[in-house]
Amino acid sequence: MTLETQNCEQTPSCQQEDALVLPARTLSPHADGIIVITPKIRAFFIISGIAFLLLGAGAIGLETSIMMYSFSTYYRGVWSGNMMLATSISMLVTAGRRYHSIIYTTQLLAFTMITVLCGILLSTIELSTMRPCVDESLTNLCDTPTGKILKLTIVGELNLSLVCTMIIYTYAQRIKSKSENTPSPRH
Repeated sequence: MTLETQNCEQTPSCQQEDALVLPARTLSPHADGIIVITPKIRAFFIISGIAFLLLGAGAIGLETSIMMYSFSTYYRGVWSGNMMLATSISMLVTAGRRYHSIIYTTQLLAFTMITVLCGILLSTIELSTMRPCVDESLTNLCDTPTGKILKLTIVGELNLSLVCTMIIYTYAQRIKSKSENTPSPRH
């Protein structure tokens, strides 16, 4: 250890030449998509959460009925319903917060939209390839009339879910763009 280093360690005001100084993070909260949950946005999250809760439970219930009355199923109501339930829980939890990253909400809604769209496509494929029952005693190998009605119902329910998700996604994108255009309170 040199004499100069010893003196620097003992003197609190001594500055070393090899120190690396990094600037503090200067991004505003809006750059991260963090928004303040106002009463209006809170109402949006609560209503959206309840809508997704009902639509998700409906999809799971319809798929369970389809399993009982149909020969084949793709379980699209189970996984799209679970995705809607997860979105519902996220929305309702967000409604109880003071701040939230709207970027995560838009990503979750986009993924929910894709999941529901896949469910619609699988339902359409299944409807076009289903075999109606000719002999009522062989219901294990074909779809009953009730099964066909349930499959048509789940297509309608998933279409309604897609429309609701698109509306909620559009509103969330609007909130996101407003937060990006609002000046930061720090500046």
